[in-house]
Amino acid sequence: MAKPDTNNTSRRWIWAVLWLSLLGGSGAWVWWYYLANPAFFPLQVVRIQGEFRYLDPARIEQILGKHLTNSGFFSLNLTRLQTACLALPWVAEAHIRRVWPNAVHITLTEQIPLARWGETDPVTWINAKGELFRPARAVDLTLPVLIGATEQAGELITLLQQIQTTLSATPLQLRRLQRHPPGSWSIQLYPELTVLLDHRQPRQRWRHFIQIYSQLPKPARRIDLRYPQGFAVLFKDAV
Repeated sequence: MAKPDTNNTSRRWIWAVLWLSLLGGSGAWVWWYYLANPAFFPLQVVRIQGEFRYLDPARIEQILGKHLTNSGFFSLNLTRLQTACLALPWVAEAHIRRVWPNAVHITLTEQIPLARWGETDPVTWINAKGELFRPARAVDLTLPVLIGATEQAGELITLLQQIQTTLSATPLQLRRLQRHPPGSWSIQLYPELTVLLDHRQPRQRWRHFIQIYSQLPKPARRIDLRYPQGFAVLFKDAV
């Protein structure tokens, strides 16, 4: 009785596996060719959502045109498009998604400036998260100025928000908040009032100022609360 040729059988299996692999690879390549080809799955609808006050529509169209031209539903690189949108100075967040069968939806969230950061030119703005951004196109905003080191942004924002909340019940407006080394604070208010705070517990000392201001007999030019057990007032009519 003849023995089966195991070597020939093994070779036939190997060739069969190779042939199926080639067929599978070719099929995958053909399938990807159709998916990646804009002519077969073109983008026909581009929807942009968001409330914009400062974003330049022409700049948005320029960015979208660069990434959407010659891109299809499957071939569009969402990550690159999102990165390009986030590079726009006034864009805080960008969310992009495909919507079958031929659309892409883009949601842009605009930066909300909290204050001006420093006195640089061009102007640098800061948002409530402590993020700095510098638009190429100048805008005229009446916002307070924050001055300090970049790593002190969180402290400045915290005190700024407290000041603005407590000033709502007074005729005063915040114009400038500055943190001086090694830690003292100067606060310029409108009209023509400067408040000086020590580095120790500035928020508590600011609350003390609010109490003092409501009891002043006449308008003050400067109030110094850096003293451990008291304060000094310079009135506007002082010589």
